[in-house]
Amino acid sequence: MNSSPVTLGKVYIEALHGSCTRRKLDAQKMASFFGLNGFEVVTHPQDADILILVTCAVSTKREDHSLSRIRHLQKFPGELIVSGCLPAINPERLLTVHTGRSIPTSELDKLDQVFPQTQVKFAEMGDANQYYPSYSSVLSNEFAEIVWTKVLSLRMLSPGYIVRKELPRLVRKVVWKDAPETTPFSIRVSWGCNRNCSYCGIRSAVGKFHSKPRQACRSEFEEGVRRGYREFEFIADDVGAYGIDIGSNFPDLLLDLLSVPGEYSILVWNLSPVWLVKYQEAFAPILETRKIRGIHYPTQSGSREILKAMHRYPDVEKTIQSVHFMKRHAPGMIVSTDIMVGFPGETEKDVAETITFIRAAGFDNVNIFMYYGVPNTLAHGLEGQVPQKETERRVRQVRRALEQMGMDYTVA
Repeated sequence: MNSSPVTLGKVYIEALHGSCTRRKLDAQKMASFFGLNGFEVVTHPQDADILILVTCAVSTKREDHSLSRIRHLQKFPGELIVSGCLPAINPERLLTVHTGRSIPTSELDKLDQVFPQTQVKFAEMGDANQYYPSYSSVLSNEFAEIVWTKVLSLRMLSPGYIVRKELPRLVRKVVWKDAPETTPFSIRVSWGCNRNCSYCGIRSAVGKFHSKPRQACRSEFEEGVRRGYREFEFIADDVGAYGIDIGSNFPDLLLDLLSVPGEYSILVWNLSPVWLVKYQEAFAPILETRKIRGIHYPTQSGSREILKAMHRYPDVEKTIQSVHFMKRHAPGMIVSTDIMVGFPGETEKDVAETITFIRAAGFDNVNIFMYYGVPNTLAHGLEGQVPQKETERRVRQVRRALEQMGMDYTVA
């Protein structure tokens, strides 16, 4: 007698390698949704009746990768559903390779309509707290592709970043299997973006900004502590905007969660300078707890003119002071930033100002992004588009400057 459980079908889910943490949480929530509803989630696309690809379209490079994976997954007999940000950011390009079903990030609740036979509704489920695994099988083709991608990317990472970031991450994934003692517990505090950056299409893809109720954040945090997690990540598309729609704010949320007893540390992702400048005094006691181990602080440029054209916080001097403020109140805390090179209208003077800004601020790590024109954004139609080869040359210029400073960096 065969006692194997009856399933409604087999589902393969893939979050594009290199996609953001929020989409990896979406993929994990999808996996939970299908598992709770009697589907079998498989790790090989050839075994699946349904294949779901969570795409990324933050740049032309990510779009290219998304389309490449779509073509690859179309080789298998199961139905392919395309999710993530590509369906909303560049639907025209998606249609050149895929005319089947797609579910944009802002419409994930439509999974309940696509799979009406389910009992547990996606819209009623709690959020995921772990990223959907990229390293599903050490022997799989997907794993080999990821490792090869990492090998190639070593040319674009500083040696310090490789030793301090990439090697420990690989050990956590492959050796320790993401045990609670060695892997972060992620809490998404809000959805959507409240900003209007001229180069970014993510706002249209992720939907209207809304904060997660504070009690829900606290419950997730307490659950992570109870389960033995020691490292936590607070993430969102615009984490500092938390609470503006519910009569609260991000510092109040942090103070509330830091009142939970336990041995843990917190990494904050996507805290824009405008919020730290706004709430600076409220952040002082938070930083002084020494439980914030790092803050990702995307600044994008050190040129006031370029920042204004980007619709980013333009006061460079106040941004520098805010970094010094963080380091003064939390010595040893890691402060990383994102810098974009090649934005329309950028000049050699702007690049020099960005390098001077990085040096003056004293970041611990810099993520360098090349500007890619995203369709339907304000920057896409601006005059003064910088040629690709010139952008690449300027990236090399920034890299050399960072190496001279002894600063860790990545090039995305």
